[in-house]
Amino acid sequence: MQQYSNNFNKQQQNQFNPNNFIDQFQSNMSTVKNIGTIIGGGDKINNLIDKTLQRDWLGEKIFNENVRAYFDVDNIYVLKKLKIILAPFLYRGEWISQNDYTDNNGISQSNSPKENIHAPDLYIPLMGLITFVLVSCLSAGIGENFKPEIIQINTSFCLLITFLEIFLFKFLFYLVNITNVTILNMMSHLSYRYISLTLVMISNIIIGGWITAFLMIYLLGSSIFFVFKTLRRYMNTLSDNFGIIYIYKYICLFLKDK
Repeated sequence: MQQYSNNFNKQQQNQFNPNNFIDQFQSNMSTVKNIGTIIGGGDKINNLIDKTLQRDWLGEKIFNENVRAYFDVDNIYVLKKLKIILAPFLYRGEWISQNDYTDNNGISQSNSPKENIHAPDLYIPLMGLITFVLVSCLSAGIGENFKPEIIQINTSFCLLITFLEIFLFKFLFYLVNITNVTILNMMSHLSYRYISLTLVMISNIIIGGWITAFLMIYLLGSSIFFVFKTLRRYMNTLSDNFGIIYIYKYICLFLKDK
């Protein structure tokens, strides 16, 4: 029993301890400060280290206030948003809320999604992407074709297609002089389709046949209608600047060169 206790204590000591990591990190920073003092310019190095440690890089660059606003959702918003995504034909009129506004840089912004059902969010697209990848792995497992690499391949492929679509839409908007849409908004609007893709894949696993084909056609039409109605909020200047004529002009010039 005593030997078991000693072995257990040794294992506990060998385990990773966050406090030891923090102490080691602080010790390394002190060593760097001492080296900076020896070689000269110690005050500048010390100030740089202090500023680096005080700044929250993840909070400022990645999880800042603007990004967190896209995840400010609740259950009521999620249910209503799913209803709009799957049955957009039920919602008439323009999908522009009074909560939409333009910031000092001329970029179209929206308040919290909880206050505006038509506001873009990234919670539903992220959950839809994760669910779609997991269901695709389930489908591969049912067919006895699952490999761990499928998770990485499917995720990378979905992200690649999404970024290509964002680049394409941003380029088309640039041609018609529309600059009030952000990349995060575009990512949100174009990534809601993973909900429809997941439903189609689940239907194909459970039912299959013509029912899945009918569901796929319906959800495809719903996704196209949803994206069209959503992106129209940024096209208020099209009639004034004749932006659609510019698109046709570029297409005609491209075909003429061919």
